[in-house]
Amino acid sequence: MHCARFARTFAVRALVLTAALLLAAPFAASADYRVEKTLELAPGGTFRLETDGGEVEIVGTSSDGARVVVTSRKDDFEDDYELSFSSDGRTVEVELDRRGSRFFSWGWRDSIRFEVWLPSRTDVYVDTAGGAIELESIEGKTELRTSGGSISARDVTGKVLADTSGGAIRIEDVRGDVHADTSGGAIVVRRVTGTAVADTSGGSISMRQIGGDVVADTSGGSIDIEGAGGSVRADTSGGPVTVAFAPGNDFGGTLSSSGGRVTAILDPAVSLDIDASTSGGSVKTALPVTVRGTVSRSELQGQLNGGGELLKLRSSGGGIRIEAH
Repeated sequence: MHCARFARTFAVRALVLTAALLLAAPFAASADYRVEKTLELAPGGTFRLETDGGEVEIVGTSSDGARVVVTSRKDDFEDDYELSFSSDGRTVEVELDRRGSRFFSWGWRDSIRFEVWLPSRTDVYVDTAGGAIELESIEGKTELRTSGGSISARDVTGKVLADTSGGAIRIEDVRGDVHADTSGGAIVVRRVTGTAVADTSGGSISMRQIGGDVVADTSGGSIDIEGAGGSVRADTSGGPVTVAFAPGNDFGGTLSSSGGRVTAILDPAVSLDIDASTSGGSVKTALPVTVRGTVSRSELQGQLNGGGELLKLRSSGGGIRIEAH
């Protein structure tokens, strides 16, 4: 019995090992080109990467210096690309240019990838013409731009600018301001102490726990905001808008949709002027708004707790709801 059990165990382990080797083989083959550089960079310095293509991953560490690893599937990588590194101790610059005509753009088969480890206290500037960008654990100003991929940033102290022409954006845990702009994907922003601006032409916007003012604008999806700590300006042409203001938030704002319902969730104790109007449904409130002027099914103007800053609600494609936390 023990021999049979041993044989079965050995067979299973052999199958697992064989599968692991088969799965690892493509990744091993994908790194036909690899170069690694360690460059002098003191905490508080600047890192810049400009590339004609490739994915980028950046991680902040407790160590000094910048470690950069570049890989590609192309074994003749240096025939098609020129890669350069420079450092003066305060600034590291990495640049990748495609040789010859730029009409022959880089292809996905090249699988160019940058892996970067930096002192956590570093200003970071990345500009890639074709790939995703991931960044985490950085203390400094961060600008991330790509023409063809998603952007992800988390655990950042400082202002974050994320700009892509072709992918989603996800930003989490930022002690500072955030500006996210994409022409082709959804935007998710979580736990930001400062202001947050999100602009997309092709997706939804979701925000949670924003300490400062919020601006959210989309032409192609819904807007869902929870825990807004400042004034809110949210506008969409293609879906509903739902905004839950943080307790005590009496800064007001403007919520509007051309393609769905608008819902404002408020602290019942705050003081606001309310101006709500819809051409696609009715206006309903769960809060005791003192009506000013005539009463209408599709309009509501009045004051909550004596009035204050203006909260303006507009919808052309659905009803308007004012609800309590």
